Amino acid sequence: MTRDKYYQSQGPEQTAISADQDCFPPFFEAVLTPYRSMPKSGLAWLLAVTAAMAAVSAAFMAAVGLWFAPLLFLLPVGALWLAFHSNFKAAQAYEHVRVSPFHIHVTQVSGRGHQTEVQVNPLHTRLVVRRLEDEGVTHIFLVAGNQRVSVGSFLNPADRTSFADAFVAAIQTAKSDGLAVYSRNAI
Repeated sequence: MTRDKYYQSQGPEQTAISADQDCFPPFFEAVLTPYRSMPKSGLAWLLAVTAAMAAVSAAFMAAVGLWFAPLLFLLPVGALWLAFHSNFKAAQAYEHVRVSPFHIHVTQVSGRGHQTEVQVNPLHTRLVVRRLEDEGVTHIFLVAGNQRVSVGSFLNPADRTSFADAFVAAIQTAKSDGLAVYSRNAI
């Protein structure tokens, strides 16, 4: 849902208020992306080495007379390619989180390109952070009315913990003295 459609569905008086609120840029902005340790060039090397090892074994099996064995050696190479292809597709997912005095805007984009946008008022929003003693932060939920949005679910525990701390501080700033952030920056 685009921002224009969101404001148009709220009525004419809400549209005018929202247009004034947009002149305040977000004072907290984060783009969350999943961590992937292997680049695409590493995948090419892994598949090349696996295919070479499978080719050597397949050649030996074909020489012995097992003509169907080379086909079976293609299965692990194909399975590796399929697994890493879906992994790289999922790695294209990201979340864009923005906090301003008047709204918290979360845009979630899946690896397939499906986009979900949620915009809520910070004054009516609760941030639920679930922590385990040995793991740190396990879940971050943004709760506003009947909306419950999971944020940063694909992050590793250390990144999720540091993001949760920064996100909590940003929401507290928006609730307590959101407009004062702009007046302090103007001085």
